[in-house]
Amino acid sequence: MSQRQLQANEIQSLLNHLEFGIGNGYIERRGVYLEIEGYAIRIKPYPTDKIRPSLTAKKGLFDLLMTIFPLERDSAELSDIELELRPQNTANKFTAKTNKRGQIWFREVPAGENYRIQVKTPLVVKPLFWIKAFFHQLLKNVSAYGTLIPQWIGSKALAWKVSLAVPAVLVLAVSLTFVFWPSENKIDTTFQTIYANKTDEMAEELRDVQFSWEAADDANVFAFSQGASASAEAAKAFGAGLWTARESLLETRDITLPTPLLPPTPEDSWLKTDWAAYFDLGRWTLLLWTASEFPDEMAKSFWDEQRAIFDDFNATFEARLATDNEAKKVRHQLNS
Repeated sequence: MSQRQLQANEIQSLLNHLEFGIGNGYIERRGVYLEIEGYAIRIKPYPTDKIRPSLTAKKGLFDLLMTIFPLERDSAELSDIELELRPQNTANKFTAKTNKRGQIWFREVPAGENYRIQVKTPLVVKPLFWIKAFFHQLLKNVSAYGTLIPQWIGSKALAWKVSLAVPAVLVLAVSLTFVFWPSENKIDTTFQTIYANKTDEMAEELRDVQFSWEAADDANVFAFSQGASASAEAAKAFGAGLWTARESLLETRDITLPTPLLPPTPEDSWLKTDWAAYFDLGRWTLLLWTASEFPDEMAKSFWDEQRAIFDDFNATFEARLATDNEAKKVRHQLNS
């Protein structure tokens, strides 16, 4: 069944009709977010007549999918939380409880109303795998239009605009086959696991991830050390890792990296450079972001394996501290 998500201007229109009773609201390309005392509620609106066409067309009504996330690493998974959506001007109200994924559907919610959202039951918690909460931190680092901005690159991350429609003049013939990585390591295994468990919903989420970047002369690109060529290479390697992981999961074949993401000549792969660790970190970030969006698709052993990768990255960047100014920032963000 096709589900058309609202565009940014439509989400803004919806937000104008919602009065949030608690927390702060902000808009992102994939929905509206509320932050409430260490938790986030994501609201993804869908026009009812678009996602359930078998019903009598009911224009002006929305199905709202709400998902609750813990934002802190030591938080716990939410379950059986009752939320109430109450119009300001009528006695009607909508109530529902979270499912095991922390999701709630509010069906056939009229537009043009001012609503208050309230948590009606205490935040019931269960033990949460450490890595799931860690990657939900990425919710705090998503820009207004869906840019994936991992915390360790800063608020002005990814200073390019990636598109499959990159003009040919900006692309060099460095062809990549994305479905399988060129080497076998723990990150490759992570990719294989996510790829094997990929769903249509997961692919839709990945297509919503866009990498936008700023002008090349921006002094704060990536929040790496300003003006240092080494930091520019680290930033490019990380961005190339993000790009490669997304395109691999989407089964995009034989694409060329955009010129700003190419490794320094004469190398044809970031894995052959001094910045291979940043490339791998970019790959892992995108993969773990994907897995954390769909944690129920992954076995417990998967998360145990990610802990081992996390420890490997910590050791790798610790070993670079004496010679790499950016390694200190990466380790700080990995352990913050």
